[in-house]
Amino acid sequence: AELLDELVRLPNVRTTDAGKRMVRAAVERYEGLAAVRPEAMLAAAGLLAFDRRPADAFAWIDRFGRNQPNRTKAAAGLAVLRQSQATDRQVALVGSWLSAAVLEEPDSVAVRLNEGEYAALRQDYAAAERAKRALSILPTA
Repeated sequence: AELLDELVRLPNVRTTDAGKRMVRAAVERYEGLAAVRPEAMLAAAGLLAFDRRPADAFAWIDRFGRNQPNRTKAAAGLAVLRQSQATDRQVALVGSWLSAAVLEEPDSVAVRLNEGEYAALRQDYAAAERAKRALSILPTA
């Protein structure tokens, strides 16, 4: 799945018939992994967004993210926002997952980094800065 994902991202591949078949094949392989490897959800969502199919990417997250923590759904949602034009509703959905993840894991560096990225993607640079500052006060292990 990862190799197909990488190959389809090469210049001039995505829009070809072969590129479309590679996306389908990679998503099918990620589907087989999603139950045991949560990162497959993130990879598939990112690939679908790269293929200009954000609605399919969010449907994928909905389908395979039901039993995943909010931090995983937020990371997958960010992968979609990073690569495609999302609707206001989709942006808000990622924000709700992220807010829940911050409440569940306030000391998580990954969650705080995602919080900053989400704010930056929305061009809310003050919130991005606050998220970055929150990283500096987190307890160290």
